[in-house]
Amino acid sequence: MSTFGALANSLPLYTSAAPQIKYALVKGVLKGEDVTLVQPVIPWPKEASSAPEPTAIPSERPDTDGRLSGEHSSSQGAFGAFCVFDGHNGPQAAQSCKRDFLRLLLGQLPPGPMPQDPELPEFAGWRESIQKALAVTFHQMQHSFASSGVLAGTTATCVLQTGCLVTVANVGDSLGLLDTGYDVLAITADHRVCDSAEEQDRVTQLGGTITNVDRSGHGPSADPVNGLGPLRIWPGGVANARAIGDFDVPGYLLPCPHIHQLVVPRQGGRMVIASDGVWDAFDMKRVAKLTRSHPTAVAAGKILTTVVRAQGGLRDDTSLIVVDILPPGVDSFPEAIGRKKPSSGGTSSGQKELAAARTAVQSSSWCCMSRPAVIEADASVYNASVHSDPSVHPDISLRSRPLARMLADVDVAAVLGLMPGVRRPFSGLWRDAVLLAALVETQKDALEVFNNSFGQRRQGLKPAHSTHSVASLPYVDDSAHGANEMGKLDLCSMALQQAGASAI
Repeated sequence: MSTFGALANSLPLYTSAAPQIKYALVKGVLKGEDVTLVQPVIPWPKEASSAPEPTAIPSERPDTDGRLSGEHSSSQGAFGAFCVFDGHNGPQAAQSCKRDFLRLLLGQLPPGPMPQDPELPEFAGWRESIQKALAVTFHQMQHSFASSGVLAGTTATCVLQTGCLVTVANVGDSLGLLDTGYDVLAITADHRVCDSAEEQDRVTQLGGTITNVDRSGHGPSADPVNGLGPLRIWPGGVANARAIGDFDVPGYLLPCPHIHQLVVPRQGGRMVIASDGVWDAFDMKRVAKLTRSHPTAVAAGKILTTVVRAQGGLRDDTSLIVVDILPPGVDSFPEAIGRKKPSSGGTSSGQKELAAARTAVQSSSWCCMSRPAVIEADASVYNASVHSDPSVHPDISLRSRPLARMLADVDVAAVLGLMPGVRRPFSGLWRDAVLLAALVETQKDALEVFNNSFGQRRQGLKPAHSTHSVASLPYVDDSAHGANEMGKLDLCSMALQQAGASAI
């Protein structure tokens, strides 16, 4: 039986009764730099490079205190988008990403709906096209923000959910997990400088400095042992090696996302996507265990309440989104994994937990969860987890536990040849040299656009908005281009690195 045949037997991506989606958003606001996007039902474009009418996309309207929750049945003709943008040096980059993300993405997505049979060749190409769409969109968001001429940056963690297929792209340290009730899977990559030897090597080879802040708090420390806080990239002093924006650190910071694509098991799963305000307090296993006995809205409030109480108040903006993907007829994630609900009703309990979170915030341990990057363009379907918890159902053997299936784990920067010493995989979509060269060229062009816009801003002029963006590119097999195009890609990568180094 083929790999996707096994997948089809273990989990129909679509059935006559589609999975239920329940979601909840909560925020603790300190500086006002976190921005979120929750769009649970977005129609698939009917043809390539087309977007639905704006009225067809529902608006996110959280309560005044930052709460939002809801539920719906998943549909073959629609997908959900759940995003966290954690801004720094101001909210401008995060706000720009929220404004542009769906507009840019809808111009890149393949036409829907998703093929129903995972064994068909069309399915592999279709899901790879979603990966491509996210990679292009991240580079377009970088280019779009460059035209503002503003020195600000943001993390970006964007989740697309259609049925039980989940695709996640991220830059920075706003991380996400998938909990099946038995295992906790990291569905993002952590791009903090302190946690990535590969990113440190890349930056230092380009001439950058990796150290923390000196004790005066005004510049790089000569000796990290005597410095303060986490390692950072200098010049610039940013703690993440990847972000959208941060054009004062050109060439060192990359907008290239790490993309994970996976299938949630038929028994259901819970995603938690959050800014670093959560992960600075607790690791992923703790967050998952904290919420397993609670329905969606209660779980979201529980996380925020516990973070605030553990730290004696808010230390940073803290935003989190909980998304439950449930089998038809199952009312909550605790029910899906065999846990009983809390004695009080889900709705009233959720309101109490959210109220407790607001009270804790108003009255107001450093822990870093990281996962080594696995650079594979199209991994075989496998049982993948970072934590396994036999205490949940000790009578169930590991063989029978519902585990998520990872379909792809792609570091776009490595594919582009921007990560020294990391092998560059070429498989399926990621053999498309035209696409890869276009991504690199867009990064280079964004630096030029920013320099022009920043110069205009310094002269007191309003920067002219650039309309340039990566065109929607068709799938092109690498065999049609050969070594010639790969040579062009290498030259583009070198040009990007040189442009960034010379601009500093």
